[in-house]
Amino acid sequence: MNGLILLITVYLTLKNLLHIVGVNDPSGSSQGVVSSESEYRLLSNLSTDLFTLLLKHQPIVGNKSAGHFDLQLSGHTHNGQIFPFSLLTTLF
Repeated sequence: MNGLILLITVYLTLKNLLHIVGVNDPSGSSQGVVSSESEYRLLSNLSTDLFTLLLKHQPIVGNKSAGHFDLQLSGHTHNGQIFPFSLLTTLF
């Protein structure tokens, strides 16, 4: 994939400094993207000595996963975020 790594329910450890965890979006199963690995199982197997970054489409965290990562970045939005573009989302 030309140097790209898809983080689909997997984690990477970068130079023993940082864990990056990518979790599937549950709504992706309708598009054939399914994984049996749970968010909690991924996070609970990581060393707590390193900073853990959780990448998730939807900013929702299960109770079991809370406290097993340092920062979560998510990108799920509805109806646009910036005026006047939010007015355009009603057209589509």
